[in-house]
Amino acid sequence: MEWVSANKDILSLLIALLAILVSLSTVLISRRNARTTSFIAIQNVMLSGDLQRGRLLVYRAIQTGDVPPHDSDEEYLMVRSLAIFDLLGMLSGQGIVPRRWVLRYWHARLQLLRHGFGMEEDPSRPYIVHGRPDLQDLIERAERYRCDRTCCANGQRERRLECRNEISPRPRTRFKSDLAADPGRGVTAPAGAALRGGYHAAELHDEFAG
Repeated sequence: MEWVSANKDILSLLIALLAILVSLSTVLISRRNARTTSFIAIQNVMLSGDLQRGRLLVYRAIQTGDVPPHDSDEEYLMVRSLAIFDLLGMLSGQGIVPRRWVLRYWHARLQLLRHGFGMEEDPSRPYIVHGRPDLQDLIERAERYRCDRTCCANGQRERRLECRNEISPRPRTRFKSDLAADPGRGVTAPAGAALRGGYHAAELHDEFAG
């Protein structure tokens, strides 16, 4: 008891430090849980069927220059998919979702989007990613992201990052819904035609449907 009485100030300090450590641990665990919940929530949105289709349209437009008709449902899907990507960039930039998780899951898709910056700005082409600073920052980080998994093996990363500053879109391709209204204006590519960078339509769908 005499020892306790003689060292009560030190004991009080130790108890206070322990309480601080417990509180700090609780805060960190709660923050991690909140970020995990936020990441799962945005992933559920990103992986919805409409946004997957919108991203596929964006990838195809950047690769080939073929775009859906103006004011069509397909065009709105493209705009929405890019807006959600921009939101993902903002959330990761603010630390609401872990940026390293975002890059680990989405780096391959983001690397494809970089080629939208090599195209001349044109409001009629919503797949161009100018004017989306949070998305642009995320794309630049994805370019520098190093990955040793199969998604980046055998030259796949290099193919995605191949410089395409000279890209210019082809004449607008009419989608099926547009062809039904005006079949005489259709422009179609030969079956199995390769996209820029060596991708074929089937490969693009299989690899980047996410």
